[in-house]
Amino acid sequence: MTLTFGGLDVLCLPIRHTAQSLGYRFTAPITQASIAFSGDADECDALVELARDVDLFVCDAAFPDGQRTEGHLTPSLAAAHAERAGAQRLLSTHFYPECETVDVVGAAAHHCTAPVHAAVDLQRAGDLQRWRIHHTSSSSSQWRIGAID
Repeated sequence: MTLTFGGLDVLCLPIRHTAQSLGYRFTAPITQASIAFSGDADECDALVELARDVDLFVCDAAFPDGQRTEGHLTPSLAAAHAERAGAQRLLSTHFYPECETVDVVGAAAHHCTAPVHAAVDLQRAGDLQRWRIHHTSSSSSQWRIGAID
């Protein structure tokens, strides 16, 4: 289902986790700039569809490789979905304590050619290579995702 909200096209797709789980993709209609959020997720083709050619894919990577838990991805699995989708950048997130001693970026980088980052609690999207989504003009229908000077 695609909705329009605040001048952005919002795609909502069921994601494998629970019956109520959705992933979201926000796209600026004019520039086609896009960002996708997996939410809690397990392996599924819907993640690839959600993140297809997206500028930034924010994806669940809750447990380290080798400690996979039903309903969640590992860094390598998140990266593999990002790679299949052709995402331009991956931001892994939703880490359980088991990830505290693991190089989640390094694990993901082996499976993804796009730049990989690990989210930090209370991190702002602008802290990630100074990226954010913002208005390009006073018109609410013109948005872009890109670097902040």
